[in-house]
Amino acid sequence: MTSRFLPAALVLAAVLAGLPPDADGQVLRLNSLKVPADASPGPWVAYRVSTQSRSLPPRELTQRVALVSAEGIGEDAGVWVELKTVDPQTGTRIDRGFYGRPSGDGASGGSGPTRTLTLRRVQRLHPDGRLYEYPPNSAALLRGDDEVSMLGLFEISGTRPPLIDTLGVDTLRIGRRTLPSIIIRKQWVGNDEWAEEGAAYVNRVMLTLTEHICPEVPLTGFTQSSYEVTTARFAVADSLRERPLAPSDSTAAQVVYRTELRLGDMGTGAVPEVTQEPEPAPDAEAPDPRPGLTR
Repeated sequence: MTSRFLPAALVLAAVLAGLPPDADGQVLRLNSLKVPADASPGPWVAYRVSTQSRSLPPRELTQRVALVSAEGIGEDAGVWVELKTVDPQTGTRIDRGFYGRPSGDGASGGSGPTRTLTLRRVQRLHPDGRLYEYPPNSAALLRGDDEVSMLGLFEISGTRPPLIDTLGVDTLRIGRRTLPSIIIRKQWVGNDEWAEEGAAYVNRVMLTLTEHICPEVPLTGFTQSSYEVTTARFAVADSLRERPLAPSDSTAAQVVYRTELRLGDMGTGAVPEVTQEPEPAPDAEAPDPRPGLTR
């Protein structure tokens, strides 16, 4: 839907209303990890996370992802990864994922370091101490997350490719290690637009993902990542590859939502924190054991 001549404040208010107040956006998730086919237990990485939506105060949390064990042989072989999130507001949660070869890949195939494993099983340790196992995409599992993909909050055309830019190089020191990275920015432009009648520009919502790509960082592949939803001005003349107008001091982009992850530490020697046997997941129609818990 295109809202061409609605007042900007009214349209932006509608966008803001669509953002859940506690959404963590693009924090680390099991289905976003990159587990190579030749992965062995031991490596771990930890991130400091800051997230803010609307005019609410920023939230600070930490996330640690670790490759903790191997299991199975042949086509059933795979590895377990634990994702631990510590949020001062909601407590601690641990998600566990079992990653194996995709179906039909064969016991001897997919062994190269450039291949990645597929998330096959998901377990979640809730604050009440119970460990449940879910199908990777179950509704009950997703219901336990307040986390919402910002990409789904506004309509994006499938024919409008993202704007991709290489912004340069960066380095981050972790202990005695120096981690070089390439900074890549991707921007998606929302379809909806609004403007004051007679204006030479239209306003649209933009989603910007900026990652500091570093292959030396296991499981995630980046040292820093920011995920931002803003408003921006565009020339009225439309094209599939248009870019926003350069903002002036009085028309700076308004940040609707932002999440930033920064690598804090990494190492080896990871071991499982969760060793109990899981219980079957609650029925999809039943309430989640701890609704509203974010990670």
